[in-house]
Amino acid sequence: MKSTFTLSFIIILVLSTQCFGRTTNINPLLNKNNNTKGGTPSNLSVGLLRYIDPSLGYLPVDNAILAFNDNYSNGLGQEDGAKIAGASDNISFVENGVSLGVDGRKLPVLKDTIHILVDQLSTADYQLGMDATSYVSNGLNPYLYDDYKKTNTFLSTDSITYVNFSVDLTKKATYTNRFYIIFKSATLPIINLFANITEDKGANKISWLALNTKERLTYSIEKSSNGIQFNTIGKTTSNYYVDNTINLLKVYYRVKTISNEGNISYSNVLIANEKTQALSLSVYPNPVLNNAFTINFSTIAEGTYEVYLIDELGKQVYNETINHKYGTEKVSLKNKLSAGTYHLLVNGKDANYKTQLLIK
Repeated sequence: MKSTFTLSFIIILVLSTQCFGRTTNINPLLNKNNNTKGGTPSNLSVGLLRYIDPSLGYLPVDNAILAFNDNYSNGLGQEDGAKIAGASDNISFVENGVSLGVDGRKLPVLKDTIHILVDQLSTADYQLGMDATSYVSNGLNPYLYDDYKKTNTFLSTDSITYVNFSVDLTKKATYTNRFYIIFKSATLPIINLFANITEDKGANKISWLALNTKERLTYSIEKSSNGIQFNTIGKTTSNYYVDNTINLLKVYYRVKTISNEGNISYSNVLIANEKTQALSLSVYPNPVLNNAFTINFSTIAEGTYEVYLIDELGKQVYNETINHKYGTEKVSLKNKLSAGTYHLLVNGKDANYKTQLLIK
C-alpha cells in the first residue's frame, strides 16, 4: 500500500492554510495509519496572492503544496489531496487530469517539471509566494520557471520567494501554462572573478572578468581601509567601476556577485596606493605561434604570479604558476587551442595584468 502523510505534515498543511488561504479537501484515507515509512519530510508550498489596493497590498487567496518522499508515487495516491476550487483565484498541481491541493511525489530528479495551474483569475496583479524553507535538498535546487518571460527564479530555502506577475485575460500566455517548478543541480560551478586596478585620471579604475557564466550579473564593488572589513561603494552590471573618492594612502578593493543559482563569488583583493598602476608586461609573439609565447617580466618586482588563459566563452583553458625572479618566462601550452581571441590574465600579490592574445 502507498504511504500516507505523517501527523506532522498534516500540521504543516494547517499552518500553510493559515498563511495562504484555502488549500485542499484532504483525502479521508490520510486519517488512517499516518506514517511516511521513514524518510525526511520535504515540502514546498506555493501561495497565490492578489493585489488589492495601496493600503492592503497583496493578500493571500489560495495555496497548494508539494510533498516529497521516495515512498510516494508521481501518480494519484493516498498521499495526494484533491483541490477545493473556489469561484475565483485558484492554484493547484495537476496529475492525470485531477487538480490537487496537496501533490505527494517521489524525491525530485534533474528532469522533473511540475506544472503550476492557476485558473479563474481576473485581469489584475498577482504574486506567487513560494515557501521552500521545509524543502530538503537531495542535491537539487528548486526554481520557478516562467514560460511567458522565459526566466528562472531560484527558490530560497531560507525565506519565502515572491514573484510578481500580471494577468491580461485577452492574452492567455499571461496565465495559461505559464509557471512550472523545475530542479537544477546544487553543485553548479562558482563564478570566478579576476580583477585588476589601474590609475585613471587621479581615480582608481577597477575592472574584472567573470568566468563560468553567461548570465548578466550585478556586481558589488567593496572597499576597505585594512583589507579585512569591506563596505559596498557601488553596484554595476558593467565590468568596471571608477572610484573617485581617494582619501587614503592605501585602500583595498574586491568585487562580489551572486549568480542566479544563489552562489556568492568574490574576486581577488586589490591593493591601491599613490603609485597604483597596471603591471608593465609585454607578450610576444602575438599572434601566438607554435602553441607557445613569452612574457617579459623584466620591469616588475620578483614574486609568484598566476597566469590564466580564458576563451571568449569565459572558460579557463590554461593555468600556470610562475615564480618570477627576473627576465622572461616562456609559456608552452599543453594542449592545442582553437584559433581565436583569448584573455591573458597575470595576477600577482599586489598587481594584475590583462591583455588579449590571438591564437591562429
